[in-house]
Amino acid sequence: MVSRRIEEKQTAGQALIAGWHRWLDAERAHLPLWLPVALAAGIALWFALPWAPWRQAAACAAAALAIGFLLAGLRPLAWMALLLLAGLGVSELRVALNHHPVLAGRVFATVTARVESAEPLAFGDQRLVLVPAAGHSLPGGTQRLRLRLRGDQPQVAAGTIISARALLSPPSGMAVPGGYDLARRAWFDGIGGTGVALGQVAIVAAPPPGPGLWLAGVRSRLQALITSRMPGEAGAVAAAFVTGWQGAIPPATAQAMRDAGLAHLLSISGLHIAVVVGSVALMIRWLLGLWPWLVLRVPVPTLALAAGALAGPAFALGAAGGLWLALWRSRARWWGLAPLAGAVLLAWSAAVPDLLISSDGRHLALRLPDGRLAHSRERVGDFLIDNWAEAVGSDPASAVWLGTLPLARCSAESCVADVERDGRRWRVLATTGRSLIPRDRFAPACAAADIVVSDRRLPDWCQPRWLKLDAAALAHTGAVAIWLDARRVTTAADAAGDRPWQPH
Repeated sequence: MVSRRIEEKQTAGQALIAGWHRWLDAERAHLPLWLPVALAAGIALWFALPWAPWRQAAACAAAALAIGFLLAGLRPLAWMALLLLAGLGVSELRVALNHHPVLAGRVFATVTARVESAEPLAFGDQRLVLVPAAGHSLPGGTQRLRLRLRGDQPQVAAGTIISARALLSPPSGMAVPGGYDLARRAWFDGIGGTGVALGQVAIVAAPPPGPGLWLAGVRSRLQALITSRMPGEAGAVAAAFVTGWQGAIPPATAQAMRDAGLAHLLSISGLHIAVVVGSVALMIRWLLGLWPWLVLRVPVPTLALAAGALAGPAFALGAAGGLWLALWRSRARWWGLAPLAGAVLLAWSAAVPDLLISSDGRHLALRLPDGRLAHSRERVGDFLIDNWAEAVGSDPASAVWLGTLPLARCSAESCVADVERDGRRWRVLATTGRSLIPRDRFAPACAAADIVVSDRRLPDWCQPRWLKLDAAALAHTGAVAIWLDARRVTTAADAAGDRPWQPH
């Protein structure tokens, strides 16, 4: 009886392995297309795992899988596991090689630096990337700084050496836990600090002549020409397609393009497509010019331009075709419907947070029963509102000030809101002014609140019933999201983990 069971198991195992090899033979031509997918999955996994021990465990698991698959004779799976491990390793190496100083905190400084790039922004502002000028260093030993100039400043070209008094700070992190991480983007761009110029910027030296200056000048003149002929948001969008500079697009228009799923058209800007088209056109014209019979009978420049114009769509079609070819051709491809349906159901059932708090504690947003956001201060930046609205699936234009709602009592000093969730009332207290509130009034308010939020360090005698999120706590957590029913709290620090761009 025992021997028969062993034989049945061996037969079933052999049949499974035989079926596996038959399936591989049917898909053999498409197997190599999954190798870059495995590499990309390893890179994505590195960014999805916030803590080093988790990434190390994933690397060990990938190595073990590769060895196991190889010993079992499943070489395609072994290669995929190896490339998954390579993706983890490449990401770790890329971050290590990109190490650079970052400002430890906010600082006022006089900066004398060379302008590496200058980008026009909305309302006449400019965004400069600064690098050390000869004989000078940047604050904190940083290698690059991003500085914003207000609209009343002179136009600055790349290569110019400027001197300015500036308020600088480390690149800001996530506005919402798990959201877009500006600090990560700044880290890979080599940016060690961001800030705004205070007062007038002084031009120390004009940019030296050179090909880089010429190209930057052409780009700037194109931007100015398009926006002068087509003023307003239409000109800003048109210029972005040509020059790649998106900063001049008004925030509302940029948000509308993101909502419509069209923001990627600006990311793959017309500048890059123009380079491809121009290069292909020049090459085709040169090749066709080697055929005298054709030159005498066919308009070669027109033919070359037509060939170049096909390069842009060909790039998009090639990318789409590559993704299509990466899919299986046999009936096994239908197995992908199960995780797809699971992802849809998971997204549909995901709970959105009830309360969102900015990393500095200055701003708080409450999700109302109708889905709108109510913020604790009358004025909130568009960037923060947009990120909050995306986190809860709300329209940023529908956000309102808490002080206009009957559930809240707001003054120049603070804002108190009573929130109903599943039959329970939660009280949220947020400071909104610069002046200190007397203890005889603030201590009872703290004790009566479930959650207290402040952009200042609160005294020990301020003890709410559940959470105290003041400047001291938020310095460690960053932005915070809260689900009241589940008493669940997530922080930007937890999402960022121990990555080098996360302040510690």
